[in-house]
Amino acid sequence: MVYNDAVDDTRVRCFEMASFCHGTSLMTANGEQPVDWIRSGDRVMTKDHGFQKVLWVARTVIPANALKSTPHLQPIMIAANSVNAQTPAQDLHLSPDHRVLLKSQQIELHFGTDEVLAPIKAFADGDAIAQVLPQHDVSYYHILFQKHEIVLADGLWVESFFPGEMALASLSAKKQAQIHAALGAEIDTLQTARICLTPWEINLLVPSSTAKALPNLSVA
Repeated sequence: MVYNDAVDDTRVRCFEMASFCHGTSLMTANGEQPVDWIRSGDRVMTKDHGFQKVLWVARTVIPANALKSTPHLQPIMIAANSVNAQTPAQDLHLSPDHRVLLKSQQIELHFGTDEVLAPIKAFADGDAIAQVLPQHDVSYYHILFQKHEIVLADGLWVESFFPGEMALASLSAKKQAQIHAALGAEIDTLQTARICLTPWEINLLVPSSTAKALPNLSVA
């Protein structure tokens, strides 16, 4: 089952969560599948723990008129073949706060670990990584596992849904209850899969050109 919702005026201001746009391909136990095909119980490839069972899937619809007046809801596109000749396999659209996995020696030098997570909106350059304004409603899909995972989306490693305070506030009360029921008491101790960079930490990586983010994106 996919739980559906439409953003209302009370939540449109705090939409901060990892969300895949309609058509994004995820690697599953049955091969690559569009995110809109995935259901609770399906097994999706994760970077750290192999194929893991999906606990909960939901869709939030952002009306076209809301997108025009609220830029923070507009998806970010990573252009096809912009990271390398095969990646991403198609234009990849994510919600602005969706965190992507970055990996480089520079990251290890600054943070003592070679892999970190950072929101894709921080690297929008108006070119290979660009915010777009669709002329139609946008469907954002959220995929939850027992743990915060890193999944393969069109050849790039990106995060799954993490039920943090702001992400939960972006959802309806009904969806929040579904997540609490799915995770139980573990929701209070859940940790992110990698260190999540703050805005000033991101500036250490890209002080003058956001385009420098492209070589740091982690690929399959």
